[in-house]
Amino acid sequence: MSQVSSEGLRAQSLENTINQTEIKPDIRTLWEIHHEFLYDAGIYKRWSFNSFDFYASSHILQRPDLFSTQEGNQFARDVINTARNSDYDGADDLIAGIQALRRKTLHNLRTRPETTFGVPWYYSLKMLFGDKNIVDLDIHQLNERDRNLWGRDKGVRKIREDLENRFDDYFRNNPSYSARERGSYDKDDEVKQMAKIACDPTRDERQLVYRQAVLEELANFEKLDQLLTAKETARTSTYDAKTHLLERAYRHDFDENGTPILYLYKTGKDTVMNYTGDDYITGEDDKEDDEKWTEINIVEELTTGCELIATSCNAMSDCIAFLRTLTNPLFHVEADVLEGLVREAQELMSKDVILHRPTEDELKKEREERLWPSFDQEERLSDFFQGNLTPALHRVGALVELARFIRDGQFSKVGHDSSQPDYYEKGWNVQTNSEAQVRNGSLGEVDITILSGANTSGKSFYLESDLAIRLIAQSIGYAPVEAGNIHMHDGYVFINRSSTQTDQNLSAYTKEVRDLIGIVEGIKSGTRVYIDEGFSTTSPDEQGQLLSAVALDIVNNGGSCVLATHNRRVIDYLNLHGAEAYHLAVSVDPNKKTLVRHFSLTPGSDESYAVVSARTGGLQEDIIEGALAYLESSAFLNAPRTVEHPVPTTFTPAEREKLKKQRRSVEHLFPDSPASPRFILFSEDTDFTTNGFLRFLSNSDLFNEITDDFKKATYRELISKMVLFSPTLSPQETLERQKMFDELLAEGLFEKIVEHVIQLRGCETQMRMIASANTKSGINRALNPFHVDPEKRVEREPDYKFEIGEKELDLAVAFLQINSILLGKRFSHEKLLKKLMKAQEKIDTVGDQPTVSHKVLRKAAPLVEQLEVINDNLPRVELSQVNVDTIRPQLEVLAKRYEDEEDADKDEKATAQRKESSLLENEFYIFLGGLPKALLEREKHVEQVDRLVSTLQSTDSIYLNQSGLYIGGLFTELMQGQVPAKKTDKSSRIPYRFSLSFLGGKREKRDDFFDLFGFDFKESGLLEEEFDRVSALASFADIVDTEQLARCEFTPNDEVILDDIQPIFVEDRAKRKSNSLLMGSDTKTELLTGPHASGKTVYEKSAVAAVLFALSTGYTTSTTARLPLFDAVVYLDRVIKKHYQDKSSFATELDYWIELINIVNSGRSAFIAIDEAFSTTAPKEGGAFFFSVLKKLYESGCFVLTSNHNHDVINQLINISNGSIPPYHFSSIGDDGSVSLDHIKKPGHENSYAIAIGRQQGFPERILTRAEELATANE
Repeated sequence: MSQVSSEGLRAQSLENTINQTEIKPDIRTLWEIHHEFLYDAGIYKRWSFNSFDFYASSHILQRPDLFSTQEGNQFARDVINTARNSDYDGADDLIAGIQALRRKTLHNLRTRPETTFGVPWYYSLKMLFGDKNIVDLDIHQLNERDRNLWGRDKGVRKIREDLENRFDDYFRNNPSYSARERGSYDKDDEVKQMAKIACDPTRDERQLVYRQAVLEELANFEKLDQLLTAKETARTSTYDAKTHLLERAYRHDFDENGTPILYLYKTGKDTVMNYTGDDYITGEDDKEDDEKWTEINIVEELTTGCELIATSCNAMSDCIAFLRTLTNPLFHVEADVLEGLVREAQELMSKDVILHRPTEDELKKEREERLWPSFDQEERLSDFFQGNLTPALHRVGALVELARFIRDGQFSKVGHDSSQPDYYEKGWNVQTNSEAQVRNGSLGEVDITILSGANTSGKSFYLESDLAIRLIAQSIGYAPVEAGNIHMHDGYVFINRSSTQTDQNLSAYTKEVRDLIGIVEGIKSGTRVYIDEGFSTTSPDEQGQLLSAVALDIVNNGGSCVLATHNRRVIDYLNLHGAEAYHLAVSVDPNKKTLVRHFSLTPGSDESYAVVSARTGGLQEDIIEGALAYLESSAFLNAPRTVEHPVPTTFTPAEREKLKKQRRSVEHLFPDSPASPRFILFSEDTDFTTNGFLRFLSNSDLFNEITDDFKKATYRELISKMVLFSPTLSPQETLERQKMFDELLAEGLFEKIVEHVIQLRGCETQMRMIASANTKSGINRALNPFHVDPEKRVEREPDYKFEIGEKELDLAVAFLQINSILLGKRFSHEKLLKKLMKAQEKIDTVGDQPTVSHKVLRKAAPLVEQLEVINDNLPRVELSQVNVDTIRPQLEVLAKRYEDEEDADKDEKATAQRKESSLLENEFYIFLGGLPKALLEREKHVEQVDRLVSTLQSTDSIYLNQSGLYIGGLFTELMQGQVPAKKTDKSSRIPYRFSLSFLGGKREKRDDFFDLFGFDFKESGLLEEEFDRVSALASFADIVDTEQLARCEFTPNDEVILDDIQPIFVEDRAKRKSNSLLMGSDTKTELLTGPHASGKTVYEKSAVAAVLFALSTGYTTSTTARLPLFDAVVYLDRVIKKHYQDKSSFATELDYWIELINIVNSGRSAFIAIDEAFSTTAPKEGGAFFFSVLKKLYESGCFVLTSNHNHDVINQLINISNGSIPPYHFSSIGDDGSVSLDHIKKPGHENSYAIAIGRQQGFPERILTRAEELATANE
């Protein structure tokens, strides 16, 4: 009792303190003041948020309803108790502030009317429906595309995107909507808001009931259609008004000062000229023909905007009237909000306000006091539209549209009574249109549910559907079902298939283990977990043990789980613990022997129908027959066919001399879309992308020190293209590439080439400046630093004064002197030149007398101002008529136009290093010098290009000689004032699968630098691109030299010898272990087995990379190399996700195999690596298909590396191959069963040891022990 009294007294004391000190309940200020204490006290860690991310919408302190929820009050109590129990000096202030905030919230609640639901603790629609996008419960998705863990509100992102698509479809198919209403950007924003509302789950039952009541009343509102019409009118007219009043009335590009159009109107202008041409898509030659200038009537534009906002206000008034007829007080609150916005809109945007023109005295006062009321008005309007009006309309609009969605039968009302059974009827998946779906009910109300059955039957689709239905139901009390009572959960977890993550040295299995550690340790009571094909990364026996143990652990922690699996062992284990099994019904067409999918949820387990599914999916019949033979225990291997590899031959001397004389870029060495790609990739692995391929190999002085970051990335991308995208080459082309690198490595030639290219940096930019000036205006006129284009000239104010300094005077004199020299007798401005030179002499004479100098400059300013229009009557001088030596002093003056005066005082060496350190700074340096500097350095570039061309042509390489001629020809054209036209590559893309589309296509160049300054250089030039390509070749030669890559010996023999292959995808070089690949005609297949994370995948990928390097460059990542000239190199990784909504993982893998088998059937000699094939189906059938495809590859004479954890099929292959398919592993197993991962390849077959590896990775011991117990019990 005394404790309560003490707390009461303390609370009264705090309230008095608050009243006396007028503490403002501002959570942000309070938090910033006490930030250090709260961080040290562990508040951040306990509540799992980033202290530096206050402005994130998911931050707990950003909740508008913070202290009106159970979570918010728990947070407040934690802060208060922490402060109270500390010796922190500011504890009383912190506690007082928290109490003040809580009291403010309660005051706001008490001022709202009572309802049949009690006090509306959410006292506005904005708070009720989570305008801040807060998600109360933990929602995690392990997503393999981004390879990260989604949590909090990010966990619902995919479902929201699916909802957006469904809402979009609904609007597009709704005949009551016009194309204008369906297609505007603001409609997209409204749809996004709908998706956020529909998938913003809460664990607060009162909030859910209230949300449901709001939507129910709206959906049943008899005037809903009229409200929708008024809302749409308000939304569209507001959007159009914003376009007119902000995007048009406040455009800043009508004069050189960036003056808004509205201010031009207020200073007396009624019209402005508007440029409507599109110089971003036209070429250099036709740009002038495409320029179009039209007149804008400012009054009409502003009047239209005002009329539109008036229309919007009228429509909002109609919305307000409808909202006030509803009974729920929150609609009245929203009506009050809209009413205030209407008043504010009328005050800000009436015709009287917008079209008001100030008097001359008012304008003069504004200029004198440097007031810019139009800018202030623009900011107010922008804040009003973006911060108030548009969000309010989207909020109301989203709710009203969602109500129509519900009314039209798309979503149905559901209960959430935990005392009644959990169920729903006829649910549909929001990923696809509901009309095309078979609607299913819910799974049984048990702790563990298993979905088994046929491949491609829809198991994963159903899992995703169930998750979405429950999240939507827990957000709004409605769901895409016909009826139901859906229990609320405190959290959701969805786990997909896992993949390797080489950059963290994680195999697919160890990555899955790492991910699951964070999940299983965080499972709370009331969490629902979905696991799709869990632990398919290991052997079937251990998959059954581990997946079952994880499921039981989730249940022990108060959660529930739904598993989708093909592993019969899981079903057998968990049936003993009350699990229920379901499947999605299928049947087999007796005539076609293909699978017929019915998609209906059916109790009981079912087989995988993998063979029938494969036939339905189009897998080749001989592969299916091979799988059936394995299942019938009648499998066998035929002898492999003899493959004839091409004989390595070189170009003849005559051919070489002829080819060396051709002018050709080396662009063909770096293809974007080869017609017949040699490397076929069936994998999501980022190691085989242009960004990832070289990231741990390009370790050399040339790569890391000479080039800047941008060029280094460019060279890395080009080298990766040369290796990954290489087409199938003839023997002569392959050996010629090798010879090219031989030449570059001879006597360090690659270093000389890079030095030449560095000296030429910016050369083409300057030469194109000259060529562009010569083409458009003439060299003499282009040098005018004061010129203003006629279309940009504006009438200046009467009291405007043109001002100059000494630098501007020097520039004017230099420009006029150049024209006097170049034009001779045709120069008609000698008097102007003499006056300015006289002013220049006076300033030099008076020396340090600012007053006199300023007086002289004031008199000279009107003369200099004439240069703005002098080009109109200056004769044009062509480049061929310019002798740079005669105007060199004047050009040097003009070249210093923008240079920082402080640069002269800086250390010259430091300045030079700065200019060379960054490409961007170098481009900026070139730009500052402009055309004058380009003319000054023109002859220097001639010498530099000659040196580069001579170096390239000093070699015996065909490609380097061709590039030398190409560079020389381009430079000659530039010297003549021509801009070489860039040819568009119209070749078709490689027909890659969806997942591989990132391998093809050109990456856009960084082309916007000069756009900032109005230059026409929209893309990198042909010369600069060739410099980059040549530098990339030199950079790879440096990698060969630094990394000691082996020169490959090509042979027609049926053998592959790669000694000590570098594992180039392992970042830590100290952890790299080299292994050798030795294959001959009798042993062309290696079978990789053994423990997880031992290095099988790294070995496979490193071997593939070594072969690719050898075939595309003649050098490779091993100590010695001998290879045939393969026609194809293939890497097929385990399928980790579906690429299309109507295809399962198994169907996706079938697509891969169909294409791979077609490659084999074509007779191409191939090197193939396969990682864990057919883990997407039941273990028995998966083993059968693996045997069948390996049989096909073996008998076709391909060289094959393959890994697998299905030990039944591995033992079968070992037994019937008679040593021609030898097994290997990469670990050491102790007598006690301990596993040591030394990553060294050893002969023999080993088990997967999933439980032992899981223990090494820190997987919870209780789960691993349970898995071992399950195995023992099963025995």
